[in-house]
Amino acid sequence: MKYKYVSVIYLTQYLEMSKSKIYQMAKDNEIPFYRIKGSIRFNLDDVDRWIENNCELDFNLPTLPKI
Repeated sequence: MKYKYVSVIYLTQYLEMSKSKIYQMAKDNEIPFYRIKGSIRFNLDDVDRWIENNCELDFNLPTLPKI
């Protein structure tokens, strides 16, 4: 079963990237993400579209607060 919204852990396997790299990319608004009940989730359709667009965002993303 393919989930629509996935966690960072799932995305690390899907993209073969480290967890810290994915968090940094979300913080810098370089990858599409959503906040759902306080946690970061990734829509696989958005991630696939992001990859197809050579990792260029073609839509607005939510921003993470500065820490």
